Amino acid sequence: MTMILDLLRDAFTFSRIPDSYYEAKKTISKLCLDYIKIDACPNDCMLFLGNDANEKTCKYCHTSRWKPIKKRNEDLVSATGKEKIKKKTKKPAKILRYFPLKPRLQRLFMCSKIAKHMRWHAEDGDRDGVTRHPRDGITRDQWTSFVNYRYKEETQNMCKRNAENRKKQTVPHTGGSKPNSRRRAEMMAETGSKPRRAQLYLAIHTKKDASYVNEQAKEICSSYAVSGLVSPTNTRRSSGASNPSDNH
Repeated sequence: MTMILDLLRDAFTFSRIPDSYYEAKKTISKLCLDYIKIDACPNDCMLFLGNDANEKTCKYCHTSRWKPIKKRNEDLVSATGKEKIKKKTKKPAKILRYFPLKPRLQRLFMCSKIAKHMRWHAEDGDRDGVTRHPRDGITRDQWTSFVNYRYKEETQNMCKRNAENRKKQTVPHTGGSKPNSRRRAEMMAETGSKPRRAQLYLAIHTKKDASYVNEQAKEICSSYAVSGLVSPTNTRRSSGASNPSDNH
């Protein structure tokens, strides 16, 4: 372990790596990041904890809690000719190392900046009405409905069709990974009106300098302009990016 610490010290010269394994253990102990050793059944049937802390065998598979003691061939005889009596400490066959959660949470709250992030769910309200996290108003029933919808056979088939259609896509976009629903909400907040589908298409198929991603996108946007769906002078919005696969 000390050799590993030496290797880390050479690799990360800017970090303060402990000089020895003993010093590393002392540091971890000060951080309250210790673990608790709990004997376990070799076959993972139970833990020797609580009322079962003093049990010698597993109460389910009846396997011994301890490792078998290996007998030495050599006779331990003292200088006086008497046999040595050496007590051997029993070692558990399997150990579970439990890392308590409470001291780790307390450690996080020791830093004021991290503590602020830890309290975000309780203190930072939904300011613009856009759902970005379950705490913004998604109930258990809504999550249940969403999961049921996602795992329906009809939905799975639709996802496969969409994946095949994405492979055939010839017009790139500048939308990134932001959902169109969020992009539409941002455009609505900027303009005060709900953007049309053509306006959304124009926003995610033009670059920052208002040029089109390619000639095919230019033709489609020009056809929208001829139809009066978008203004020819309409340029790319500054509200970020979205994913064109979520237009519906």
